[in-house]
Amino acid sequence: MRTLRPALLVLALAPLLAVASMAHAETALVLDSERSTITFTSDAPGERIVGTAPTVSGTLSVDLDNPETASGTMQFPVNGMRTGNRSRDRHLAGREWLNASANPNVTFTLERLSDVTREVEGERITIRARAHGQVEVNGVSAPAEAQVEVILLMDRRSARIQPTFAIRLADHQVRGARGAIGDTVGETIDIEGLLYASWD
Repeated sequence: MRTLRPALLVLALAPLLAVASMAHAETALVLDSERSTITFTSDAPGERIVGTAPTVSGTLSVDLDNPETASGTMQFPVNGMRTGNRSRDRHLAGREWLNASANPNVTFTLERLSDVTREVEGERITIRARAHGQVEVNGVSAPAEAQVEVILLMDRRSARIQPTFAIRLADHQVRGARGAIGDTVGETIDIEGLLYASWD
């Protein structure tokens, strides 16, 4: 039976060694705010609005041996939200809506993961899970759940994170202009993230 040469053995074990180097300790992934974006969608009978929030910051701490204990935060500024209509953007940040002057950020705080699955393919690790935590909008926090996919590229020490969740405006005391919510603005806003991160 032929044996692997030492150099080939190192190459064969490299992906496993990379995983081991990240396991057994929480690793802090830092979001790249210049590349990470949020897309939000409001579906209402009178209008469909799709907007973006291009400046997303935060961290994610994860232990590959126990990913259920992951924690972190993600936030983006209300004043950075864009819908393609400047007048609507001003109203969105106003006191009747998200009140950016008093509550400048939308924040999702991750408390734990459940229903975790993990796939390892070479130096690429894919984690899919349900994320549990709190989302703060308009200065009011409410429980939230998100579906999330995290792809870790161990050789590059980088990650792509894609969360999807929904925000119910009534849970955050967002009243809006009279009659607008449920007519031209959806009662629930769908959020999708395309986030990039790295670690030391």
